[in-house]
Amino acid sequence: MEHQPSWVDYRAFSDSDEPDAAQGPSTSLSPSLAALLPDLMPGRGQQPSTSGVFSNAVPATALPSAYSVEAGFKELPPHELHERLATGQVSLLLDVRSRAEFESGSIAGALNLPLDPQLSDAVRAGSLDEYRQRPVAVVCASGSRSAQATVRLSKVYGFKNVVNVTGGMQAWVREGLPVHVMAQRPATGGCGCGGGGGSGGCKSKPAA
Repeated sequence: MEHQPSWVDYRAFSDSDEPDAAQGPSTSLSPSLAALLPDLMPGRGQQPSTSGVFSNAVPATALPSAYSVEAGFKELPPHELHERLATGQVSLLLDVRSRAEFESGSIAGALNLPLDPQLSDAVRAGSLDEYRQRPVAVVCASGSRSAQATVRLSKVYGFKNVVNVTGGMQAWVREGLPVHVMAQRPATGGCGCGGGGGSGGCKSKPAA
């Protein structure tokens, strides 16, 4: 019996118009094989895109976002944060808003470290090292800056238990949760009684 070659010369499927472009045992395709070509060679007969990939190519699987559950990103709604604060389940509440935002209204007990550059500076200085293994919650105005801080703390600086407060202070206020407002500093100096710091002295103190 004559030996049949076990190899297939794929030049038989060439799109070239040159007579010698296709070589091998057979240069013609049976109707049944021709019908299978779209399944066997999905790119045949299609024009490649500018990147050189055929239009029906399956795209590579995208990596999960750093802000996805798959990547370990965790969030906490305001009412649950309130419960955890009341029961001591949060070791550190970070408020990454600006100082002015923080003073206009914050959650009692929060530590204000604006996202840039104070937060990173504090971490590099070791000021937050005691919280690396402990529960940390991060809040901002709407949940955007705090989400960035959450990813930075957990992915870049290696904190093990960091959660973002969903919706930030806006959601906290909408749910009617308590807001701490810092006392305004007197603009004219002195103790705030209106006497000022000049020769008039403090009006709240009895005359000597």
